[in-house]
Amino acid sequence: MLIYTLILKPLLTYASPIWAHAARTNINLIEISQNVILRQILDAHWYMRNADIRSALNIPTIRQTIRKLAINFFSNIDGHENPSIQEIPTYPTYPFIRRPRDILVDPDFN
Repeated sequence: MLIYTLILKPLLTYASPIWAHAARTNINLIEISQNVILRQILDAHWYMRNADIRSALNIPTIRQTIRKLAINFFSNIDGHENPSIQEIPTYPTYPFIRRPRDILVDPDFN
C-alpha cells in the first residue's frame, strides 16, 4: 500500500483540482484505473466488490479525493502571497456553468 499512496495516487490525481469538472466518463476511467491497481496490489478475487476493497483499505474514491484536493487548493489560493495570484477575481457560482472552483459546492460531484 505504500507504493500506492506514495507513487500511484499522486499520478492518478495530478492537477485534479483543475480538471475536476471533466466529463464523468473521464473521471470514471481514472476510478477504473484505481480499482484495477488496488485489485492487483491485493491480489483480490474477481467477485470482490470494489467498494468493499476500498472500505477495507480505508481508501476514498477518486471523486472524494479530488474534492478534498480542490478544497485545499482553492483555500490556499485565497491566502497566497504572490500579488498576481491575489488579483485573480473570485467568480460567482452558477448552476449551469461548470468551473473548477464550483466543485466545492457541486452536490452531484460525490
